[in-house]
Amino acid sequence: MLVFVGLGLLVYGAYSIVVLPQKPLARGDSRRAVRLWATGTLIALGGVLALVLGVSDSLLGGIVGFLVLGGAVGAGGALQYRRMLEQVAGR
Repeated sequence: MLVFVGLGLLVYGAYSIVVLPQKPLARGDSRRAVRLWATGTLIALGGVLALVLGVSDSLLGGIVGFLVLGGAVGAGGALQYRRMLEQVAGR
């Protein structure tokens, strides 16, 4: 059950990071875009945690899995944040 919940949260969090901030950025509302981005990042990290808890059998494997997948989510979120800043600076 945790695997499906984790996958759902991870997908929705990724959608919230990439797609949802685009409309506020186009209107010039960067605060709302950053809020949506941050919320999506936290939801994706929660999904990673649920996914790792559902898959791993050992505590060490869970910690390593969370660090690896959480790092990937963090790197993707940072890349998207940089793209958002470039979009605002390009205007």
